[in-house]
Amino acid sequence: MSDHREYNNRWHLDKRVPIALITAMTIQIVIFAYWVGGFNNRVEQLEKQMILMVPQGEKIIRLETKVDEIHNSVNEIKSWVRPKGP
Repeated sequence: MSDHREYNNRWHLDKRVPIALITAMTIQIVIFAYWVGGFNNRVEQLEKQMILMVPQGEKIIRLETKVDEIHNSVNEIKSWVRPKGP
């Protein structure tokens, strides 16, 4: 008798569960797994893009420094070319 009660207390799939419910749950699980796979792919692509962008940031800093130097040089040349006051 104890075995019979123990069997009834365990989780089991019964014929009363409609096949539509089982199918719907299976489809949802498959779609979720597909979504997670796509999400993971998207994260990997973004990580690769970030790795490629890091050296560009350093290049931009160097270019800004050079532009500042050029700007200072142009201002110095302008000051030489401008006639001095009377």
